[in-house]
Amino acid sequence: MEAYWRYIKVCLTLLSIFLLSTGSKSQSVASDKQKNDGIIECVFIDSPEFAGGRNAMLKYLSDSTKYPKTARDAKIEGKVFITFVVTELGYLEDVKVLKWLGYGLDEEALRLVHNMSRWTPGKMRGKSMSVKYNLPIVFKLGN
Repeated sequence: MEAYWRYIKVCLTLLSIFLLSTGSKSQSVASDKQKNDGIIECVFIDSPEFAGGRNAMLKYLSDSTKYPKTARDAKIEGKVFITFVVTELGYLEDVKVLKWLGYGLDEEALRLVHNMSRWTPGKMRGKSMSVKYNLPIVFKLGN
C-alpha cells in the first residue's frame, strides 16, 4: 500500500511540473485509470499551440491590439482572461471572458482571439483532441 501512495505522489509531482512548465495558458488534463492490478496510469496531453508558437502569438497580440480610447483615457491596465476550446482540427470554439476589466478591453480581447488563425491542436498519445485553454491577455499603456 505504501508503494501505491508513493506512485500517486510521483504522478502528482510530474503533473505539477508539467502544468507549471506550460504556464497558465492551458488546462492540460491528466487522467488516472485504475487497472485490475491496482496500478494507476497517468495520461498527459500535449498542449495546443498558436501557429508559430508562443513568440508568434505575442507578436500577433502586440501588432493587432487596438487599445480602446475609453480605457486609454481612464489609464486602465491589467489582464483579461479568455477561455476557449481548441478543437482537434485547431479551430477555436466557445470563446468566453473569464476575468473582466471593462472599458472596452474585454471586447478587444475577444476580438483578438476570434481573429486568431488556426492552432496546432492538443494531442494525447499522438491523437489530436479538443482541449480547453485559458489565455491571459495583458493590456499595458506605453509611457
